[in-house]
Amino acid sequence: MVAIILKEFRSFFTSLLGYIIISAFLFVIGYFFWGYNIMNGLGTLDYTFSGVSIWLTILIPLLTMRSLADENKNKTDQLLITAPISVEKMVFGKYVGTLSVFGIVVVALLFYPLIFIGKGDINYLQMYYAIFGFFLLGAAYVAIGLFISCLTESQLIAAIVTFVVLIASYFMQSLTSIVSSDNKTTWIIVSILIILFALLMYLMIKNTIIASAVGAIGLIVAAILYFVVPSVYDNVLTSLT
Repeated sequence: MVAIILKEFRSFFTSLLGYIIISAFLFVIGYFFWGYNIMNGLGTLDYTFSGVSIWLTILIPLLTMRSLADENKNKTDQLLITAPISVEKMVFGKYVGTLSVFGIVVVALLFYPLIFIGKGDINYLQMYYAIFGFFLLGAAYVAIGLFISCLTESQLIAAIVTFVVLIASYFMQSLTSIVSSDNKTTWIIVSILIILFALLMYLMIKNTIIASAVGAIGLIVAAILYFVVPSVYDNVLTSLT
């Protein structure tokens, strides 16, 4: 498993991809850190990470898009599956190797609070808690990106779908606050999501029959629930957020 982790980590630096992603992360974080903490004198990283978090939905898909999609395209996934290592360890190795690239950014962040030494009453523990929370958010996004990457052979599709999923989760609470939560509206939204899921499945597996069947079954089940047990849709959108 260690070999897979190292191979995955090194693969990001055999081209410019790893350097570009790390540089983009540090530039964005540095920009918000300068604006909120240096220029405005804030002694907390909450506002900085609040501004940076939306950029995770852009940069994480670029980080995860090639990991497993590239293996599927080149058919090297068969070699990994038949290797003397369990699938779980193989996937975990891929995950840790990819997350390690993001980890470089987090390690750099550990030095940011030290800038405030001797410049006032600063809650350093809170700052490091914020950095840890930022790392956990990135780790969750990387997991989502790798899962989507394993479903397709196209890096572009993997990046776009991951971005859509992450940006939807980012704005989910805001969207539900402006959308009616009655049963009919919820049913329509669920139906749209099912159609989008079926479309994405088709783009990933290129199988019209399976994608159509999944979409049709999903729509039928959603309709039956609405007409037979409409209470199922009560506060669904609110619960999801």
